[in-house]
Amino acid sequence: MAELFDKYERALRGQSTASSKVDSVHIAGSGVVAGGKYNRISISGSGKVTGNVEAEEIRVSGSARFMGDVTAQFFKCAGSCKIEGNVKSDLFKSAGSISISGSIEGNEVKIAGALKSYGIKARILHVSGSFKAESVEAEEAFFEISEEAVAEKIVAKRITVRPSRGENMLSLGKILKYALRRHALPILEAREISADSVTVEDVIIKGNIVAKEIVLRGKADIVGSIQGEVKKEK
Repeated sequence: MAELFDKYERALRGQSTASSKVDSVHIAGSGVVAGGKYNRISISGSGKVTGNVEAEEIRVSGSARFMGDVTAQFFKCAGSCKIEGNVKSDLFKSAGSISISGSIEGNEVKIAGALKSYGIKARILHVSGSFKAESVEAEEAFFEISEEAVAEKIVAKRITVRPSRGENMLSLGKILKYALRRHALPILEAREISADSVTVEDVIIKGNIVAKEIVLRGKADIVGSIQGEVKKEK
């Protein structure tokens, strides 16, 4: 009899371990998800996640608030997301507006829209739109600037800065905007930029640059000190 009870208890412990990671959660409309471990979290509408969360995949279409750290192999936010903690993700994508009180750390980080984060650390970073961060660290950093672009420090092997595709499109809205604004070039403000190579095309950089090679294309300009070989191209 004692042996049977032991087997029963072991079975219960096994069930508890297996259920510690929920298969998947889907919010359609409005809802709340408790922090924990999941295979997949999907939010379509408005959702809130309370506490730290780990998942293989997190997708948001609409708006979401994460009240803690987020760890996911794949994270995608299409809409508006607020993360009250740090983010670790192999592939991180955001299209819309995202605010992170901590830092992003990932293999590949792609931002289209607006980003506010304390720090960004990635192997490959692609930002199209506007961003504000204390520190940015990457092997390859590609910035397509539209409006506000501010960082205290940017460190990368290769940095490319140019206007966003929207800035290059001829439209009535752009003509009116430029008529009201004396300077037609977007501005990247960074106190310190350090890289092997920096390529700037039709963007004004306000800050100090230290690089082996600096390429200025079109109307690109640097307002600050420069250490490195400068090449000007049309």
